[in-house]
Amino acid sequence: MLTKEKIEKEISNENLKTVKIITFALNIGVILFAFVCLFLYLNGEGNSNDTQLLDILLGVLFLVASTSYGLSAIIPKKVLVENLKQENPNLIGALTNYQIMKLAMFEAPALFGLVIIILGITNKVIYTNDYIFIAIAPLIAMVALSIITFPSEFRVKSFLKSVLDEIQLNKNFKN
Repeated sequence: MLTKEKIEKEISNENLKTVKIITFALNIGVILFAFVCLFLYLNGEGNSNDTQLLDILLGVLFLVASTSYGLSAIIPKKVLVENLKQENPNLIGALTNYQIMKLAMFEAPALFGLVIIILGITNKVIYTNDYIFIAIAPLIAMVALSIITFPSEFRVKSFLKSVLDEIQLNKNFKN
């Protein structure tokens, strides 16, 4: 059974190393890909005004990002709650699953946006149509989310205690 005492006992900076590394690694991978895009952009040139494909892809990116961000507010937490409702929950495992799901739902649109940037570079459209750079917005959102929610001991304990309170409220409401 999950209790506030169990949260205090099991959550420590030492136990959170894996979650921190995963958070850092997922961000570094996307940021390195962004540097590849920057390198390609700085070493290319040309001009083209055939933006039809990229305009469509930017619309698809908007739909993918909004759907993914909306689902990221629901699905990872729902899975976390189900993991924490178990008789003897593994807090670090549940938190790791939560963090991976949350970041993956932000990583997909970030990578898709960077692919759009690369297409703009190879089609030489980006050199005359700067608005294509809006495709880096999901990357900025992912990095910002990771910074804001980086798994510090205090932040994780506070989050898990709020989830525990929510579980208990739902349990009392059903009774």
